[in-house]
Amino acid sequence: MDQTAQSIYKRIAEIVSEVTGSELSDVTPSADLHEDLGMSEIEIAMLVSHIEDEFEILLPKREVKRMMNVFEPVRVANLVELVLEEV
Repeated sequence: MDQTAQSIYKRIAEIVSEVTGSELSDVTPSADLHEDLGMSEIEIAMLVSHIEDEFEILLPKREVKRMMNVFEPVRVANLVELVLEEV
């Protein structure tokens, strides 16, 4: 990861930890929002809102819908990529 991606990852990890109550050390790039971090749809909606506010962006609706699908793996690294595309 380059410096910008690392900075975004660090802030996203902090937000995920705040929303879920997970230890920051559990929020790795490969951690799955549903399987590893146990995030509910409501927590993901809160996460999306916090990310959009923090980075002053709007995430694409199709990606947000995909994140809400508990059967679709969504990793923390995927969030970093989405933010990088929008900033």
